[in-house]
Formats: sequence, structure tokens, C-alpha cells
Amino acid sequence: MAGDEEFLKKIHSKVDIKKGSNVELGKIVDKICELFGLTLEEMCSSSKQQKISKARAALAYIVRMENHSLESLGIILKRNPSGLSKLASRLEQS
Repeated sequence: MAGDEEFLKKIHSKVDIKKGSNVELGKIVDKICELFGLTLEEMCSSSKQQKISKARAALAYIVRMENHSLESLGIILKRNPSGLSKLASRLEQS
């Protein structure tokens, strides 16, 4: 989908994380929360609101791109890593 491709370009430019830059996982989480105007509590919530879901997808995508563990992200967000992987894959496939 063209919309998701544009979304990913926007995320890359705004988060300003270069692939392989070894940014700490916590800093990536903070940057995505700031970018989307969300708190960590909102990201950890069970909400399926589009804004929160899209933020989680972007976060999972960046975490995967940075070779961090989705299992570690799952612990932070209190989410299933396979669900986070699916979110990231949807963005990558578009």
C-alpha cells in the first residue's frame, strides 16, 4: 500500500535512526512515543485504537530494523512478540 510506504518514510526521517546505529531499545521506544504523542502506558495498553496500533507497528518495524529483539520489546510493552512481528511485517510488505 502506498500509504504505508509513505508512513515508513516519515517514520525513518522523524525518528532519525540510521540502520545499524546500535541505539538502545529504550531510546527507540521513547522516540516513537514522542513522535506519536503517546505515553508508554498507552503503548502498553490493550487498546486497538488506530493511532496506538500504528505506533506499535512503527516501533516493531524500527526495532526489527535495528536488530533488537522483539521478545525484549514484548516485555517492555507487555505484548506478544509474534503479534509485534506481524505488525512489523505488515508495514514491510506494503
